[in-house]
Amino acid sequence: MHVAVFGGSGFVGTFVCRALVGCGCVVSSVSRSGDEASLGSSMRRLDGEWTSQVQWLKGDAATDPAAALADDVDAVVSCIGSPGAQLLYADANGWASGWTWSQRSECQYADNFLPNARLAAAAKAAG
Repeated sequence: MHVAVFGGSGFVGTFVCRALVGCGCVVSSVSRSGDEASLGSSMRRLDGEWTSQVQWLKGDAATDPAAALADDVDAVVSCIGSPGAQLLYADANGWASGWTWSQRSECQYADNFLPNARLAAAAKAAG
C-alpha cells in the first residue's frame, strides 16, 4: 500500500511515517520543505535508517494539494496542524500587543483548517 503523509516531516508526521514504514507500506512524505532534515539526528538514531525508506517530497496542501498527490497513492494521511508563525507570535506577544481571540481564530483557520479541507477535497477528487 502506498500512503502519502502530508506534514510527514513534522513532530507527529515523523511518528506516522515511521509506523507506516514498519508496517511495510510505501511512504511518501509531503511537506513544504520537502526535506527530511527537519527530523533531526535524534529521530534517526531511534530506529536506524527508516528515513531512507521514505520518499520526501516538496508540496503545499494550502496552495495546491492535488499537485502533490501521486497517481498511485492508495491512502492519504494528514498530519498538518502546526500553529504557524503568526500564531506562535500571538502566543508569545499577542496579548500584550492587543491580539484578540478573533484574530487567533483566523490564524488557526488559515494554518490548520484550510490546508486540511483542500487536501481532503483533492484526495476525494483523486478517488
